Amino acid sequence: MAYPSGQMGTTENAVFIPEIWSSEIIRATEANLVLADKVKRYDGDVKSKGDTIHIPELSNLTAHAKTAGAAVTLNNPTEGEKEISVDQHYETSFMIEDISKVQSAYNLMSEYTGKAGYSIAKNVDYAIAGLYSGLSQYVGDGSTDVDDENIIRAVQYLDEADAPEMDRFFVIKPSAKADLMGIDKFVLRTGPGWGPQDSPILNGAKENGFWGDIYGVKVFVSTNLVTQVATPNVVHNLMFQKEAFGLAMQQSPRTQSQYKQEYLANLVTVDVLYGLAELRDTFAVDFRAKA
Repeated sequence: MAYPSGQMGTTENAVFIPEIWSSEIIRATEANLVLADKVKRYDGDVKSKGDTIHIPELSNLTAHAKTAGAAVTLNNPTEGEKEISVDQHYETSFMIEDISKVQSAYNLMSEYTGKAGYSIAKNVDYAIAGLYSGLSQYVGDGSTDVDDENIIRAVQYLDEADAPEMDRFFVIKPSAKADLMGIDKFVLRTGPGWGPQDSPILNGAKENGFWGDIYGVKVFVSTNLVTQVATPNVVHNLMFQKEAFGLAMQQSPRTQSQYKQEYLANLVTVDVLYGLAELRDTFAVDFRAKA
């Protein structure tokens, strides 16, 4: 049925119909950041000064058969060192004008400061993930799933290197988690140490990204790992013992705010100063898999 001429509908009365802004904000999703707390830390060595950390290496000694009447055989190893250069300085900054702060229904300073802190932490995490490129040990390639055979092989590499069984981690992308979920021997396991409800505790809170343990290696899931563009693309998951990598945080992420009168705005900067390096090559495995 046709409406009579002169009918007042939503078009004619549009000025009376409000548009509603939700009190909730759709925040950008954030990756699980898991690597920085799982590597060897040297923050204290550069807390107040310096731009390079020299870490001396100590060799094992060799036992020799003793010949009667002869002198002992002396060990005289020439020792080396590892270095961490503190040369990574990153910042995230933003500025909010007074008019936006006054007229906005949201606490923009708080919201964006949180996002700035996350971007800095993500930068550190991703830099550690990038250390895969210097590793000599690897399993798999861009055409293989994360499977039981390669997991066992990677664990074997750590065992053969005499890497301590404590503090072993397997950090994987969701694609690798999907592979593992197709293996009954892992997903059907029950008991202590398996599943998010049994997540390890770090600083009083459950650790981000914990999924379970496999052969005594704790498994963490994060999207913040390197995917190498190739044919096909290669995901570089990491299995490692804590001492494989070193991180020196000379200046932990700090937040500074300054009022800029010339712009009638608040400038906020979050920055960090750190260095990182591969320390024990045989304590880590580049676990390559398909994307």
